[in-house]
Amino acid sequence: MRCVEIGHYIKNLKLLQHVCFCCSVFLLALITLTIFPNDHTPDVEAATTQTTTLTLSTSTVSTSLFPNNATGTFIDSDPSTISVTTNNYTGYTLGIKSSNNTTNTKLINTEDSTSYLTSISSASTADEFNANNWGYLPSKLNGANNTKYQPAPTTTSTTLDTTNAANSAANTYTIKLGTKIDYTLPTGIYTNSYTVTAVANPVTYSITYNKNTTDTVSNMPSTQSGDTSSTTVTLSSKTPSRAHYDFLGWCTTTPTTSGNTDTCSGTTYQPGAKVTMNPTTANALTLKAMWFKMYTCSARYKLQNADGTYPSSYTSAGVVAEDLHNGDTCSYTSTQSTTYYTNQTGNATVSNANAVISLSIPRKTYKLTFADSTYAKVSTGTTGNYRWGQSISIKATYNKGGDFSSWSATAGTIASSTSASTTFTMPASDATVTANGAKLYLQNLASSKCTTTARYAYDNRDSDIYQIQKLADGKCWMLENLRLGGTSAITVTTSNTNSKGNFTLPASTAQSTFDPNTTSAWTTAKINTSVKNSTSTVSGTSVKYGTYYNYCAASAGTFCRSSTNSGSGTISYDICPKAWRIPTGVASTGEFAKLYAAYSNNYNSLQNVFKMPFNGCMLADNAYPRGSTGCLWTSNWENSTSRNFYITTSTIYPADASRFVYGIGIRCILK
Repeated sequence: MRCVEIGHYIKNLKLLQHVCFCCSVFLLALITLTIFPNDHTPDVEAATTQTTTLTLSTSTVSTSLFPNNATGTFIDSDPSTISVTTNNYTGYTLGIKSSNNTTNTKLINTEDSTSYLTSISSASTADEFNANNWGYLPSKLNGANNTKYQPAPTTTSTTLDTTNAANSAANTYTIKLGTKIDYTLPTGIYTNSYTVTAVANPVTYSITYNKNTTDTVSNMPSTQSGDTSSTTVTLSSKTPSRAHYDFLGWCTTTPTTSGNTDTCSGTTYQPGAKVTMNPTTANALTLKAMWFKMYTCSARYKLQNADGTYPSSYTSAGVVAEDLHNGDTCSYTSTQSTTYYTNQTGNATVSNANAVISLSIPRKTYKLTFADSTYAKVSTGTTGNYRWGQSISIKATYNKGGDFSSWSATAGTIASSTSASTTFTMPASDATVTANGAKLYLQNLASSKCTTTARYAYDNRDSDIYQIQKLADGKCWMLENLRLGGTSAITVTTSNTNSKGNFTLPASTAQSTFDPNTTSAWTTAKINTSVKNSTSTVSGTSVKYGTYYNYCAASAGTFCRSSTNSGSGTISYDICPKAWRIPTGVASTGEFAKLYAAYSNNYNSLQNVFKMPFNGCMLADNAYPRGSTGCLWTSNWENSTSRNFYITTSTIYPADASRFVYGIGIRCILK
């Protein structure tokens, strides 16, 4: 608020009547002096309120008038003094005016309103007054020194003086009245009211708007400048606009940025607010924009690895929403290929910080089916759903009589298609992995295929199948007696038999042909297959007897001697499949003896794995009958006999002897 002090003065002019003279005393005028500061209560006050002060002091004088002639007598009053001080930096304007436009030029008799004094019509000296006229003499008029009386003030203020600076030392002014009166006026008090005003001059201002950024800002207000008699100036109503920011208002100091928002240590204003002018100084104000950077919402993701883990760091998906405020929510759905990933949706709420949506996106899974084939099967690998790219350990084994040969798949990648143990990489589609196999033949059996677990292999000469196993002596043995031969002769060759050349295995003959008294029984190959598929139970397993061969047949025709044969030796060729041979039968050092020793020469221990049937030793007279004994040829001979593996229900003889004419079974050992 700007304050004023108001004073006034009264000037009286009296006319006195005497008995011997016609004389009058008039109260000529009443002048009221009023000081008006240029002020009203502002709508919005500045942070620091400045007060404009106008101080007016006046003096009071009185004058007696004695008219003494018909033309009138001029008289003036003593001056009334007006003192003015102000701190308004643009100074003030001192003026005088009437409050009544109808009677403003008249001094009217208070007892008879038809009697009055009229104002002079123009600025005049005392000599220029007419009778019954009046005027006032200010010491200054329009800022200049004045020496003439002025006509009565009107309702439009007459400027007496204008200053342009604050003054703490009083500026002094005088006003006095002058009138010429004759004795025609009735006695009385003649009066009127006029107002002297001191008004603070308008202040100048300049308001500059600063965007407080190097970014592009639209709708910025233009600079406001000028002067005003009001105590306030209304700011521009324009609200600046900056991409991704909210405008917070204007600051009289440089805002401080903390996080996403600006703060002001000075005074803040909103568009359209009122700024209080400072009357004590020039108003040059720079307002700087305050901004709030609206929050963003960004997304990031991790793509699941093939092994089911996730990377340690995220991949940015960028900003998915912006221009957010506290409490706003945002959402993001991943856009990975649906062939490879199962897209995820995440949400976040802004909480006084930029929001981040973090997603872990799993790989899509597909069905993997495992399939067996006739001769191979899957031993490691389970049908189910797997992630694409996942490495799956797979392992194949054989089915009965077969061997694994390769892997095949409808889709995906097999690390090594020919390795029984390998890995399969899952494709982005359903897939079937098949373990492929083929018949396992004795003729081309690699030693690595013979394991400590019993398995089966085919004899390609007649497609019969045999169980084989690596036993405790480290050798690969057939666990069944050879059954080659039938009702018709079979020709074998070096490609399928451990023979010296082509050899015709004769058709099965009757038991009677194994007659030691017949030369042909010694020199001619003979076999009997009548009970080759008959079985006996050994260690809980049903085992076939196999074919009976004389030694000539057993040696594939390479050892066909008479009963008078002498000496000793080992046959090199036999009727076993190619890659196999008849085991040696020397006592203690022969392969049968070593096998028995590997099982601690324990009957049951050997029989649990070797499973020798009680096939007997065939002669015409049924020597060593089936059901209680069993015989196998060895590759060692001596004089008229060959060593043989002989077994009873309780005893094993690894190197027994039998004549060449006997019909005896064969077990083969892998070379």
